[in-house]
Amino acid sequence: MIRIAIIGDPHGNLPAVEAVLRRLEDESPDAIYHAGDVINGPVSRRTLELLDSRGIPGVFGNHEEYILQCDGDDTPERLRSERFNPARCTRRELTDEQLREIASWPILLRPDPDITLVHGTGRIGHRIADETSNDVLREAQREYGTPVIVAGHTHRVFKRVFEGTLFVNAGSVGRPVDGDPRAPYAVLERKNGEWDVRFERVEYDRDLLPELARGWIECGGGFAAVTVHEMQLGRRMLTPFLRRWDELWPGAAMDDAYQRFAAMEGLRPLMQPQSA
Repeated sequence: MIRIAIIGDPHGNLPAVEAVLRRLEDESPDAIYHAGDVINGPVSRRTLELLDSRGIPGVFGNHEEYILQCDGDDTPERLRSERFNPARCTRRELTDEQLREIASWPILLRPDPDITLVHGTGRIGHRIADETSNDVLREAQREYGTPVIVAGHTHRVFKRVFEGTLFVNAGSVGRPVDGDPRAPYAVLERKNGEWDVRFERVEYDRDLLPELARGWIECGGGFAAVTVHEMQLGRRMLTPFLRRWDELWPGAAMDDAYQRFAAMEGLRPLMQPQSA
């Protein structure tokens, strides 16, 4: 039997990653890989250092791309908005050596000759989720040509066998949005030549996150604060925040929009109002 663990989308959530790695120490898989989006969260540098110290390889995600592109003379216009303040803060947290390391991550990995691992969006892979069409799945089959195709990006665990291919989404260890805030991971298992996947969830102390994220929130503002709420609650918060900001408070500064959103959602604000 072969067992390969996949950690999807940590997003700098160090306590979640630590909890999953403790569980995996007991489980002793043959290998561990990450599915990208390691950074752009409360404790990005230490999360990256932890994975490096364990020798856990992985693929390049869209948040790695944001960090590399968000702060320079050639920054694309779409990355210049307040929404990407947390990414700019994350970039300043990382060393030049770490930025070079991230830039070297591959778009695609083969943890086993039978398995393709991608992040799952745009130029960095196919989106694999409940809503993915059969045509997209066939395109992925043609492009990758392996019996198992694994991705992250959607922050929701997913399994589907389609025309002989096992499609898997490992979810997000750091920011799940399926209503269960526990940290998920996936274990691919091959028995008697057949691959299957099981998903596990690990409880961890989410009350640690606001304090760990204090510096990141102070730097990144309201968008960073909403991200931490999303981590704590295990449900999508950034999309409703952006929609309400656009529809209800157009023209408001991001931090003001965050205070209004927190009040509307009954959340304890993670940052003080600007007037305080």
